[in-house]
Amino acid sequence: MRPVKTSAGYYEFLPKPSKKELEDFYKNVPLSSSTGYPHEIDDEEYYHRTIGCHESDFLLPKNINNMLDIGCGEGFFLNHFDKKGLEVHGIDFNNKLVEGFFPHLAKHVSQGDLIEHIENFAKLGKKWDFINLTNVIEHVTDPVQTLASVKKILSADGFLRISAPNDFSFVQLDAVSRGYSEDEFWVSFPAHLNYFNTSNFSKFLVSSGLQVNHLLAEFPIEIFLYHEGSNYSKNRVAGSQAHRARIEIENMLAKRSIQELISFRKGCYRAGLGRTIVAYCSFDKADGN
Repeated sequence: MRPVKTSAGYYEFLPKPSKKELEDFYKNVPLSSSTGYPHEIDDEEYYHRTIGCHESDFLLPKNINNMLDIGCGEGFFLNHFDKKGLEVHGIDFNNKLVEGFFPHLAKHVSQGDLIEHIENFAKLGKKWDFINLTNVIEHVTDPVQTLASVKKILSADGFLRISAPNDFSFVQLDAVSRGYSEDEFWVSFPAHLNYFNTSNFSKFLVSSGLQVNHLLAEFPIEIFLYHEGSNYSKNRVAGSQAHRARIEIENMLAKRSIQELISFRKGCYRAGLGRTIVAYCSFDKADGN
C-alpha cells in the first residue's frame, strides 16, 4: 500500500482509515515523556519552538484581536499571543502537552475531534482573525474538507498559517536514488495520510479558495543524508546531532533578526528545500469570499 497522486498534486492514501481506526491508533501512541519528547527541552530547543510565533508577528498585520491554534500541541502560539493580549483558544486531541508547558492555558484548549470543534465554532458564528494549523493537514482524512471548514471560521480579513512536512520532495527522491536512504523513508501511515511538498502546496491552497501571501520552508535537514558522517538514515545516532544542528543554525539567524530567518526560509521554499513548508494565506477575494 502506497500513497497515490491526487488531481491537486499532493499524495494521499486510499482508502482512508475509518474514524474508529484512527482513534484506536492514536490511543496507542503514547507521549514519549511528560513533555512529549524523548529528551528534556533545553533553552536552545525551547527558543526554536517560539520562532514560528515571532515569524507570524513579523508577517501578519497588527490589528489581530484573536487567535485559534488548531492542533496546538505544547501551546507555544497560545502563550505568545496570550501575552500580547489576544483572545486565544486551542484545539487538540488532549491538553496534556499544554498542561506540561503552559498549565495556565490548559483551560483554553478544547479537547477531542478537531473538525467537530471547528464546525461547532461555525454553528456559533465565531470568527477568528488568525488561525494557526501546524502540521495537521497531513493527518486528516479529507484535507479539502478540512480547509473548507476552517474557512467558515476565518474572519473576512483574517489570516491562516498552515504548515506540513515537505514530502516526496526532489531532495528526498534524489537521496533515495543515490542509495543514501531507503525508498519513501518519509511515509508514515496511518499517522500521515496526505503528503505535500513545495511543488504542490501552493496549488492545493489556491484550489481551496485561498490567496497565498508568503511561502517559507524550515531548515532542510535532508542535506545531512548527503554526508556519510551525518547520514541519520543509516546512522540513527546522527539523527539527534542533525536535529541539533538545524535548530542552532535557525536560532542563530533568528537572534540576529527575524527578517534574516524569514529570508532564509523563503529562499529554501523557492529552491524546493526544507523539512517543513509553511504558508500564510488569506481569503481570495476574486473567489467570491
